[in-house]
Amino acid sequence: MNDTDSQYTFKLFNFELVESSEDCPVPEPRNAHRIVCNSKSLYLYGGYNPKAANDGYQELWEFNFCTKRWRMFDITGNFPEEVISCSVLRRKDKLVVYGGTGVPFAFKCSNKLYTIKLDEEVRISSLVVHGKKPKRQYGQSVVMHKNMLYTVGGTDCFSYNCDVHRVNLNKHSRVWKQLYSKTETAQQCNGVYHPIGRYRHELAFDGKNIYMIGGGTAISSFDLVDIPIFNTRTRKWKQIKAKPDPTNNYPANRRCHALAQMKTADDVHVFVLGGYENNEEAFNDLWRLELSTLQWTLLARNVLPKSPYFHSVALTREGKLYVFGGMEGGTTLRRNNKLFSAWVRIPTLAEIAWEAFLHYFPDIARTNKINRLQLPNHASQNKIVGGTDAESGAFPYQVSLRRRGRHFCGGSIIGDRWILTAAHCIYKQSTKGFTVVAGSNLLDSGGASYNVEELIPHEEYDPKTIANDIGLIELHSPIAFNAGVSKIELSEENVAGDVELVLTGWGMTKYPGASPNKLQTIKLVSITNDKCAKEHQDEGDVTETNICTFTKEGEGACKGDSGGPLVASGKQVGVVSWGIPCARGKPDVFTRVHSYLSWISCHTTATLCNL
Repeated sequence: MNDTDSQYTFKLFNFELVESSEDCPVPEPRNAHRIVCNSKSLYLYGGYNPKAANDGYQELWEFNFCTKRWRMFDITGNFPEEVISCSVLRRKDKLVVYGGTGVPFAFKCSNKLYTIKLDEEVRISSLVVHGKKPKRQYGQSVVMHKNMLYTVGGTDCFSYNCDVHRVNLNKHSRVWKQLYSKTETAQQCNGVYHPIGRYRHELAFDGKNIYMIGGGTAISSFDLVDIPIFNTRTRKWKQIKAKPDPTNNYPANRRCHALAQMKTADDVHVFVLGGYENNEEAFNDLWRLELSTLQWTLLARNVLPKSPYFHSVALTREGKLYVFGGMEGGTTLRRNNKLFSAWVRIPTLAEIAWEAFLHYFPDIARTNKINRLQLPNHASQNKIVGGTDAESGAFPYQVSLRRRGRHFCGGSIIGDRWILTAAHCIYKQSTKGFTVVAGSNLLDSGGASYNVEELIPHEEYDPKTIANDIGLIELHSPIAFNAGVSKIELSEENVAGDVELVLTGWGMTKYPGASPNKLQTIKLVSITNDKCAKEHQDEGDVTETNICTFTKEGEGACKGDSGGPLVASGKQVGVVSWGIPCARGKPDVFTRVHSYLSWISCHTTATLCNL
């Protein structure tokens, strides 16, 4: 999450980590994947990691730029196995996927074309293409102009080429057409230039010419000085020497880099990020090539925490460059799943204003329309939400729900394998990377971590109205109870108004803000549902399955407390559900445990369920 207490500043070529929402799943670390984007979302396809189930990721993810949430699509159709070093382009509301390899490399190469329709039902389909197909290979690069898809080069792991093929994607009877093929390795043959075969190069396109930038083989990388250029009309290659940066000369030889291009008023600008020459030397620089003049300009060095290669980039039409994943330079051979972004041109004032707004109010996309009209003055958000540090061992039933080790919701122990929480904390979540930590008041140390067997949001949970906001987590192994870890009994009494209650959690102590390291506790008082409903008549529905609390402005629950326990006389009566963030003089709304005792028993015991 952005540091919302810092002042927003606009900087060109300044890469910043894009933090995802804490309550959503994220893609696993990977390399040899592809990303593409539009103005609203980024799409991640495929990739490689030997820790993956089949080494390759048969996955398609979306990252929403506004909500900062990742989601993995449920795909209809047969997902190809060749998801490593393939090529992906976006064409209106579809993705076009070509080539790639599976594992073992080279023994599962592809020359098939697929489209993925980005609709309510995300469907992947294999395109029927006639004619002489390109070789089955990976590490090729593609460009698209109007309806024409061009593919250049690649490898089958044993040989490399710079073959050029084209297909018209708009035709009902699609036919591959070979524009260039050369088996000789010599660069000059009868006075005609032929580029050396390669893979993991990148392509740029100006509407007539294809520019081949870098690339290499398993043991060598090619320079970015003499640029091979293919004329799509004459179907011939030529080589032109680019112009060096006046101060920094040329980019170093490289392969496995990433490239994105942007059309300007009178030129095409190509941005090249990272890559490596060999396993010992990876690059952490950002270059720009102007296609009309072939002028190189070094824009920035040390742009990311680690030198990236086998990564992927995507560029929005507004001028923001995103980079995801890849290998990290050095001897560790470590993959990552981090997303960074930087502006590479000055956008409109409206774009800058919107980015500044999201910096100060990162949760705006998940706030309902009425609450958006009640956004606080950012400069006045300095008050504490009223809690105090909990004593060690005072709340042994409290647990922290974590994704990738980061706290995002609370919960309570109600059995040796069962955690009670809010449905919105686990709705459409994956158990992968999801853990529950019990036995510590501190987020950064102590306690025992438990893997999750199953996530069970209420079957009638409605994310729009937040009705039936209750859920269960079944753990993979039983919790070891001791003096600092025990379950809490669920209250069978229906709590009325004016009852003293205790809330615990690691929610923000101010909004916007960060979660505290120490568990917080606060005493609250229940109010009647009628009074609560009147207070929230413009924000949401308060029903008999809710409990509401209010003491005074500046005291209450906040983001990160969700799913946590509300307790009366040592028994749990509520689960943190929703409210106006945070402690701004409106009641907090909890799910009433008493209303769901049968549902809880149904799932946690051998009781016959009548849902």
